[in-house]
Formats: sequence, C-alpha cells, structure tokens
Amino acid sequence: MTAGKNAGVLPQSPREVVPPRSRLPVVLPAVIAAEGMAFAVLAGLGGSAAWQAARVLLVAVVTAWAVWFTRRAGRAGRGAMALLFEIAGTAAGAGIGSAHLAKAGLDAAAVPAVVVLATGVALLVWGAVMLVRAMQGWWRLQAVPAALVLLWFVLLPLIVAVNATSRPPGPLGSAIPARYGLGYQDVVFRIADGVRLSL
Repeated sequence: MTAGKNAGVLPQSPREVVPPRSRLPVVLPAVIAAEGMAFAVLAGLGGSAAWQAARVLLVAVVTAWAVWFTRRAGRAGRGAMALLFEIAGTAAGAGIGSAHLAKAGLDAAAVPAVVVLATGVALLVWGAVMLVRAMQGWWRLQAVPAALVLLWFVLLPLIVAVNATSRPPGPLGSAIPARYGLGYQDVVFRIADGVRLSL
C-alpha cells in the first residue's frame, strides 16, 4: 500500500534539495544606513562645494559597502562591523553634538549629530552582543576588559578630540578691543578649502 502511494513520486536529486535559508538580519543594515545618512549630512557641512561633495560621496560609499557586508557576513563579522561604525558614530555624535548643543543649541549640525550618536550607541550594544555570542570558551572572559580598553583608550579620546575641534563660533557681543582703549581692524578672508575666517 505504501509502495503504491509513492510510486508516482520521483526522488529529488541532491542539487534540487534546497536547504531553508536563515532570515537575513535587516535591523543592523538599517541602523548602519541611518547612521551613514546622518553622517553624510555632517560631512556636507562646511568647506568648499567640491570638498563637501567628496566627503559626502566617501561616507555614502563606505555606508553602502557596510550594509552589503553585514547582509552577507557571519555573526562575528556583523559584530565587528557594528563596533567599527559604533566608534565612528559615537565619537562624532557625542563630540559634535555636545559642542553645538552647548554653544549654538539645536542647530543644523546638532540634529544629525544626535541621530549619529543614537545609532552609534545602538550599534555598540548590538556589536558587543554579537561578538560575545560568536566567542567560544575562555575568549568570552576577555570581552569585559577588551570593552573597557576600547572605551577608555579609543572612544573617550576620540570624543574629546572631536569636541575640541568642532566647537561653533560664539557671539562676540560688545567685547571689542575699542572698549578697552585698543586699536583694531576687522579682517575677513577665505582659506584654501573655502572656509570664511574673520579676525
């Protein structure tokens, strides 16, 4: 009876048997893409038009490659990519965001910086979890000291450096040299990359 039921069914060759595909993660590429777009906005602020276009194009290319890579890499590769983008995003977001929020408020640079910071923190958590799950045995014991070294010797110095070099100009008010009996002259010029400086 059983043989009769299976008589009309042809056996499948090994090439025709397709293993079920695991669902590719979509959250991580989406977060990386969001960070990359906000980073591109930051890169397009300031400088000459050619320099702005070059920086935006570079950020777009790197972001596109990272999204492509994370959709094909394994757990360790996705975790490493998330941590790399986390370092760049958290350093830029925290450094630029804090500098502009403190002196200029929620301006054109502070808004994308906050987005970059938020996505950077999300990638920090995601990347750490991915790498810890990919580790085997005693390697997992190295995760906590490695994270502390990364935060203290890499991330914190980068945030301080970006903050120190990204402060927007503040208003001078009435504190001019003439107020103190000193002679002065206003000087305005543009440097090679198109930035307008006034002294």
